[in-house]
Amino acid sequence: MNGVIVVGAGPAGLTAALSLARAAIPVTVLESGNEPPRQPRACTFHPATLDLLDGLGVAAPLVAGGRVVDRVQWRDRLGTVLAEMGMNRLDGLTRHPFRVHADQNALTPLLLRALAVYGDADVRFGARVDGVAEGGTGIRVRVGHTWTRARYLIAADGAQSTVRAALGLPFPRSGHIAQALRVFTDSPLDRLLPSLAPLTYVRDVQQSCTLFGLSDHWRIIFKIPVDGHEPLSQGNLSMLVRRALPGAGGPIRVA
Repeated sequence: MNGVIVVGAGPAGLTAALSLARAAIPVTVLESGNEPPRQPRACTFHPATLDLLDGLGVAAPLVAGGRVVDRVQWRDRLGTVLAEMGMNRLDGLTRHPFRVHADQNALTPLLLRALAVYGDADVRFGARVDGVAEGGTGIRVRVGHTWTRARYLIAADGAQSTVRAALGLPFPRSGHIAQALRVFTDSPLDRLLPSLAPLTYVRDVQQSCTLFGLSDHWRIIFKIPVDGHEPLSQGNLSMLVRRALPGAGGPIRVA
């Protein structure tokens, strides 16, 4: 019988697996995809998360490959800085008094590499969990026609969790009047907008947004109505960016 089965090889599942492996607990990770996810997703690692990852030996390369955010800024559309906070206020409260911007997929290969040195850790891609059943002193998991037993199961397979569905667990949801639109640009916003912080909140009644600086690009996050009628064409995206950042000293390329 396996010690623990983790369903899902994203950052949460692999972090749980590495924590177990370092504690000498046999662990098997089952991932339905044939390879780690590559789609751009969340991009922020907070100090508490970095402290945790440091204990697993993967924080240093993550910080080295990402962009360190040492200050947070609030400004209006025309570029007036309304407020700024240095993250050095966290000195003495954490080993990482800053946040790091890096795509969460940058963490996955670091976790996989760290897991590879543990003989009792097994990561299986292309292993879709089709069924889960409790019984006796553990749990059974079905992949295809094969059942595997383990003492415990960790479901880290996201909002569309097959484990949750198999166990009949509800996932209450509520509607939102807005949705997040992520716009990517390789334009150097910190040169086009003087003194821009790598994390900046632009607050304005006409058009607000949030700017995230990563090591090789910027992300601009807008809130737009769920029932918006404007098609998200390249021209409309560019117009949205110009409306939010009219003080930019040059054109902003939208990917």
